[in-house]
Amino acid sequence: MMPSRVVAEESRMAPKVREVCEEAERYLVVTDGTLTEKTYFEIVNRLARDVVLVKKVKHTKDLVSVAIAMRDAGNFDEVFIVCDVDEHCKNVTSRAAFEALIDEAHKNGIMVLCSHECFEVWLLAHEQKVPSEAKDRRIAQDLTEMAGMLTGNNAKLVVEKKITVKSIEAASLEAKRLRRTYGEKVLDDGPITNIDKLIDRITWDSF
Repeated sequence: MMPSRVVAEESRMAPKVREVCEEAERYLVVTDGTLTEKTYFEIVNRLARDVVLVKKVKHTKDLVSVAIAMRDAGNFDEVFIVCDVDEHCKNVTSRAAFEALIDEAHKNGIMVLCSHECFEVWLLAHEQKVPSEAKDRRIAQDLTEMAGMLTGNNAKLVVEKKITVKSIEAASLEAKRLRRTYGEKVLDDGPITNIDKLIDRITWDSF
C-alpha cells in the first residue's frame, strides 16, 4: 500500500502574493537533467506570477560556466543550478569534483539545488511522505510513477495536473522534513532534496 500524502506537522507555508502593480521576479534554472526537470519547471512557470525559465545543458561539468554566462548576459534576479546526485558520478566522475562544482557555484553567487538520488524524490514529495527506501534511485522512480506523477516514454514527462500550488506547498514541507531527518547535505545518505529553496521564493499567480 502506498504511504498516505504527507500531513504537515508545522504551519503550512503561506503562498506569497504580489500586488498586481509589482514587477515579477525572473528566475533562471540551469539543469543537466532529463525532460523531467524541464517539464516540471515549465509547469511551475505557468503557475507562477514570477518568471521561471529553464536552460538544459548536456554535461554536469558545464553547469556553473553556463549559469554564470547566462546570468551575466540576461536580466535575472537569481540563477539556480538543479541537478541530481545520481548523475554526478557519470558526468563529474567523483564526489570531490562534485563538491568542488558546488563550491564554485556558491562563490559566484549561484545556489545549487540537488536531490538524492534523483529529482523523483522531489516529485514524490508532492503526493506523499517520502519513505527511506526512496534513497535508491530505482525505488524513487518506481514510487513516483506509481503515484501517477510521470508519463510518456520511459516515464520522463511530469503529469501537469499533479502539479498545483497546494501540491507544491506540500512538497516544500516534506523536503524540509527530509532534511531534518537525514541531514542538510544532499550528498548525505537518505532521500534528500532542497528544491524548496527555489520554490519558496516564487510568488504564485493563484492558489
